[in-house]
Amino acid sequence: TMPIEYVRRWNRDYLGEDAAGAYSSIIVKFKDRNQIAVFSEWIELPEAKGGPGLRLEDQLGKKFATAIFVIRLLFLIISIAILVIAVINIGHNFYIQVSERRREIGIMRAVGATEMDVRLIMLGEAALIGIVGGLIGVGLAVGLAVGADWYSTNHLPPFPFKPDSWFSFETWIWVSGLMFSTVFCVLGGFLPARRAAKMGPAQALAQN
Repeated sequence: TMPIEYVRRWNRDYLGEDAAGAYSSIIVKFKDRNQIAVFSEWIELPEAKGGPGLRLEDQLGKKFATAIFVIRLLFLIISIAILVIAVINIGHNFYIQVSERRREIGIMRAVGATEMDVRLIMLGEAALIGIVGGLIGVGLAVGLAVGADWYSTNHLPPFPFKPDSWFSFETWIWVSGLMFSTVFCVLGGFLPARRAAKMGPAQALAQN
């Protein structure tokens, strides 16, 4: 690198006055690598569409950003599929619990528990399972992330845009993880809880 005034003076001396205020290329550094793809699309927009109408000399950053976007989209699809399967499994397990706990539910109804009481008990158990499962999941995620970062630092060679950490665990991520696990457990247990609440004392005790 050289002081900009030296470059301007040489451009003026060898290329003319107009070259003193012109630039053949610029280097842009990002604090957030997620903005690379957005910037790459904007930088090549023609001036008629509100862009600068420039050309990217190095396409590596754009390709890297596109690859990261595709990987994140793939993980998002897999995560949604896992959540749907989890809700189905939770609902199935709670239906089995309701069938096995008919006598317990019947006794609760016989001693005065209302439909709402039974429903809240079942949903409370589902929420507790979700919280415990969320804590275990977040703990495993952090452990695996630390291991992956250690492996990357010690065994992967340096390459462009290599991050210090491949993962980001901000506060909203922790909260969202616990919230998702709790909400989806409650959703999975909603219909079984409704079925349990609708059972009358005589019906529940007669089927045991």
